[in-house]
Amino acid sequence: MSRRLFLLNGLSILAVVCVHAAIWGEISVSWLTGCPFTASHCDQIGLLTYWGLTVVEGVADFIVPVFLFVSGFFASYTARGSQSALNWKTVTMRVRHLVVPYVIWSVVIFVGDATRGDVSSPMWYLLQLLRGGADPPYYYVPLLCQFYLLSPLVIPIAKKRSRLVLLASALIQLGTMGLVYCVSLGSRTPASNIILRIARLPLFPGWSFFFIFGVVFGFHSKRLRQLLRFRWGLLVGVIVLALLSILESEVLYRRTGDAAWRTTPLTISSSSYAISFILCFLAFDWAHGPLSSFLYQLGKRIFGIYLLHWQVLELATLAICSFAPCVIEHQVILQPVFIVLGVGVPLLIMEGVARSPAKRFYRHLFG
Repeated sequence: MSRRLFLLNGLSILAVVCVHAAIWGEISVSWLTGCPFTASHCDQIGLLTYWGLTVVEGVADFIVPVFLFVSGFFASYTARGSQSALNWKTVTMRVRHLVVPYVIWSVVIFVGDATRGDVSSPMWYLLQLLRGGADPPYYYVPLLCQFYLLSPLVIPIAKKRSRLVLLASALIQLGTMGLVYCVSLGSRTPASNIILRIARLPLFPGWSFFFIFGVVFGFHSKRLRQLLRFRWGLLVGVIVLALLSILESEVLYRRTGDAAWRTTPLTISSSSYAISFILCFLAFDWAHGPLSSFLYQLGKRIFGIYLLHWQVLELATLAICSFAPCVIEHQVILQPVFIVLGVGVPLLIMEGVARSPAKRFYRHLFG
């Protein structure tokens, strides 16, 4: 099971790069045309390109749920046997391994922005660090830290009252999602906009089910593996729910004009899709697949890739817009280039550090 989870992590970090490559493909179109990327760009870049980028983003909605599920699963390991919970020493160590690289690369990004004249107050930088605002993907780090800090309190209850905690986490997450639906689809006022922004902050209530699901699965993996017997049914469910997730996000986006619906995985259909995807992946044996070794290696290096790939894609987009803007109209060419760079450059940087005199700082840089 542990190897399958590393493979699942590897697939997820590859999906992260793919979806962010699609987003930077959209951004490059916006820079080229001088206006935000919308469905109206279909006549400029083609209907197939628009829906291709949209489908890539939608299919990858399992990413953060997978990371939280795997983190919850491994967190439950230390709560087995006589030990009832994660001790605070373990929690502190895990949080430190997340926070130190996160802060270092956030500061690097802030310094880079400052060199271009974008300077803010110390309080603004502190708030960005607390909410993961240095780069769009960074919100996941404060989110995971919240779950780790809560785990000494939650895991003992989850171990004794698994069904109750699982149900409670589902209701909390559904409540948060329902609030977003109601506010976004209702009349927009300054107050409702504030509520929507708060509800979409990277706070644990909006993601609670996935981490708890991983914890409960870790405690009761033998019993819950019975669900994995229906692997072909799960596969059908993944396909159907993926289509529903993409369609729901697109409908909500076009109805509200809120672009966040195109990129958020927090819809009812996308959450259901993520759960079915996790179970479906675990139901099949991927240990001897052609990409298993590659995904396994990615699964052990996910944090370094996660921290670096967005900046790599941004620099690649700037370079292409400056020197080869004609490529932007051919996303079928641009996307593979983005994916190779988004995965390959962080891996090269990590390998270079590991082989250099700076290798003693490797954990501080990449976790």
